[in-house]
Amino acid sequence: MLEENLKQDWLPAQMNNGWAYSYIAKPVDSGSRVVCLLAKRYGHSSIEEWQGRLDAGEILLNDIVLRQDKVILVGDNIVWERPPWEEPSIPHKWEVVFDNDDLLVINKPSGLPVMAGGGYLQHTLTNLLKKEAV
Repeated sequence: MLEENLKQDWLPAQMNNGWAYSYIAKPVDSGSRVVCLLAKRYGHSSIEEWQGRLDAGEILLNDIVLRQDKVILVGDNIVWERPPWEEPSIPHKWEVVFDNDDLLVINKPSGLPVMAGGGYLQHTLTNLLKKEAV
């Protein structure tokens, strides 16, 4: 019974809607190739991984799907449309300690991210609060 109650206090892992990362090219970026710039700017992925994303149609240049790597010009808008991914389960029980319409103090459990980051986009306290306010 305790294990069942604990499961109810957690939101299950689920897919999010993906995310679009956008970057406007600066003068220092001019002359670079899109894939090289993305690998430099977002070092978590190699040039080969960025090339694979380009090949998959996930990278846009000035609102057009990029089919081959191109040289960047100042002001170019580069977007990576990251596909949806599964966000881990999270605890979703919290309590309001204080609320006077100007200040909200919340006691949240460990493991519940406050805002997006580190693989969490929608499974956050911020989004849970928004859903509750509706």
